[in-house]
Amino acid sequence: MKNSSHNLEETLMASLKAGNIDALGKLYEMFSTCIFKYSLRIMASKQAAEDITQDVFLNIWKYRENYMPENRFKAWAMRICLNLCRDRRKSFEGRNISLDENHLHQPDHSSSPEETVESAQILERMAIAFNRLPEAFQQILAIRFDGDLSIAETALALGCSIRTVHYQTAQAIENLRRLSEGVQNENA
Repeated sequence: MKNSSHNLEETLMASLKAGNIDALGKLYEMFSTCIFKYSLRIMASKQAAEDITQDVFLNIWKYRENYMPENRFKAWAMRICLNLCRDRRKSFEGRNISLDENHLHQPDHSSSPEETVESAQILERMAIAFNRLPEAFQQILAIRFDGDLSIAETALALGCSIRTVHYQTAQAIENLRRLSEGVQNENA
């Protein structure tokens, strides 16, 4: 399945390079959700994430000639997204994830009230802990998991080695775990 998806991406990018705007629409249908999720995690604003998602696809169209087929399209698109998020964040520092924006997973309505409350508390604790991570750790976790990229695709998107992605992901997860425990202790 992944190989056929990669072939479709390449076919669409070849069509896009030839000036077929419909190919951009198909790529948008395929990848806008993961790009939106990633930008939402980094920007913590639905409006900013929507704007960045649109800008990513405008840049894909604008810079379509720069795309290299040996790279995965998704990694290239996520790199564009990462750069746009970094540029946008430079204009406002000290942001926090808003728990009111409904971008955290909604509780399962089939759960008991106790399970629902516990799930909400865990999500809130994780959001606070995520916010306390250094920006580089926030980015690697968001691009890796919200962007649903493989280790290799993450390395391409971030412009670093696979070994660096492995190491930084492990470090980020360990820091997130420690911070989450700290938040839990603060609330106890």
